[in-house]
Amino acid sequence: MRCNRLTLDLPLCDLPVRNDENERLTEAVRLGGTALGEVTLEPENPDWVKFAQAMMPLMHFPAEIMAIELRKGGEAHKVLDIAASNGVFGIAVAKQNPSAHIYAADWKNVLEVAAKNAQNMGVADRYHLIPGNAFESDFGSGYDLVLIPNFLHHFDPPTCTTFMRRVHAALKPGGRAAIAELVKRLEIRALAGNQFPPRERNKNSSQEYFPQY
Repeated sequence: MRCNRLTLDLPLCDLPVRNDENERLTEAVRLGGTALGEVTLEPENPDWVKFAQAMMPLMHFPAEIMAIELRKGGEAHKVLDIAASNGVFGIAVAKQNPSAHIYAADWKNVLEVAAKNAQNMGVADRYHLIPGNAFESDFGSGYDLVLIPNFLHHFDPPTCTTFMRRVHAALKPGGRAAIAELVKRLEIRALAGNQFPPRERNKNSSQEYFPQY
């Protein structure tokens, strides 16, 4: 299996952190998971609505790039967007695949943000909602493509493994799963080992990037 990695230089936004979250931060870094505790899975948490709205400008560009890269692997007709948030990843795929229907999974209140964005972007007639807990919702099956943007970093490896089995069950034979995460360069290099290509600099820009391979 050939693995392509695309790394983008993106600014980080400042989000409010409570004192109890600060106290759990070290443990979360060492063991994986999140300093937010069980609030991550708290139904209809209004913080996720604010987060979805605030992150849309930051996620728009990587969503477009990801959709373009995925389209090179073939057209998708049925797409599951897990933890859809503001919907930009699924919407970008819909724009690249004119016949694709997007099934967005997230909390009901968060999906209101995604649905509004789908309407504004002209894909509402191909945009369907699956409200509820991503670990319990009935995703259905037969998907050509499953999108998992900015979700797995909230959980430890065993939980992610269990979750990915659900993803595999939702895919049709030969289907693809695409994971998008914000990962620091040093972490990427550690995950890829010495085989990861050295950092290069674009001669026409001040930005540094890792070439795909």
